[in-house]
Formats: sequence, structure tokens, C-alpha cells
Amino acid sequence: AAIGLDSIVQLLLGLSGKQLALGRGRGGRTALHIAAACGQAGVIHSLLAAAPNTANWLDGQAATPLWLAAEAGWELAADLLLDVLGDSQLEPAANGRTATHEAAVSGCLAVLERLLRLRPGSAAATDSVGRTALHVAAAAGQAGSVRLILAAAPALVGALGADRRTALAVALADSHMAAAEVIMAASPTAAHLIVHNLA
Repeated sequence: AAIGLDSIVQLLLGLSGKQLALGRGRGGRTALHIAAACGQAGVIHSLLAAAPNTANWLDGQAATPLWLAAEAGWELAADLLLDVLGDSQLEPAANGRTATHEAAVSGCLAVLERLLRLRPGSAAATDSVGRTALHVAAAAGQAGSVRLILAAAPALVGALGADRRTALAVALADSHMAAAEVIMAASPTAAHLIVHNLA
């Protein structure tokens, strides 16, 4: 599954029925988790055809195949998984981050845009340390991700993480000026929120 030998995967699926797709390996990962993490679209297609219900299975770290594809920035892999999942709600990973968080950090804009369209509330979901997708995109300096998130959820400009910082404060603290400029352009009051929340 990791190296993308789809013809071998299809042969094994034919011999084992769904057992290859349903089995779990190290870390509780299925073949679909591994293929998604490696961006192997052909293998993902074959595995989903054999066992579509595995698309939202969690591995030992509570990550779904979509979360892993979004984390690595595999657009086609994520699209195949989203085609099966549609707008169903997914559980976040163990660290509380969703596929939206991961697409925002990786800068995979096509995946992020589709996730925001299918799951509009996912932009406001917080991870285990209280950060929204906007916070993690700003921390990673992903100006494109910041722009998409603010277009989908403009109210997040004033959202505070558990550390009581806005995404603008995070971007500035990490010297991500392009991301900070996108936030300030989207909300003229964003800089005021930093000063107000420090008081």
C-alpha cells in the first residue's frame, strides 16, 4: 500500500476478499491509512472499492485516513476519501486536530477549501491546546490557508486559543508576516484585538 503497487493490492484483495482492507498493522493502521499517508491514489481507490466503510476508521493515534492525507498534503488522496465520506462528521485525532487543521498546516489549499465547504464548522473546531485551524495556519505561516479560513469563517479573527492569543498574535510572534498581513487585511480591528486581549 505504501509504495503504490495497485495491481498487487488488487490481486491480494481478490485472494483475501476484504481481509486485506479490514486488517490492521502496527499502530492500528489499515492498508488505507498507510496508502493515504503515502498519497497512493490508485491503492486508495482499490481499497475503498473493497471496503468503503474503512474510510473513517481510526488508527491507534485516533487518526483517520483523511487526516493522514491532509497532514501530508496529498490532494488526490484526500479527494478520493472525501468522495466516499461526503459531509459526514469525522472524529479528530488524539491531539484534537481535525483534517481541516492538517490541511491548513500543510497548505493543501484544494483540500482545505473542500473541507471548509463540506464541514463549515470545522474551521472553529479546537485542538487539544485550544487552537482553531486559523491559529495553526498562522503558526505555520500558511497565508493561503489563512485567507481561505477567514473567507469561510471571518469571526475566527477574534478567536482566542487556550493561551489567550488570536491567530494574528500567533503569526506575529512566529514572524509570519504574510499570514499576519492577510489577517489584518481581512479585519481592520485584528490588531486592536491583540492589545485588548493583553490587557
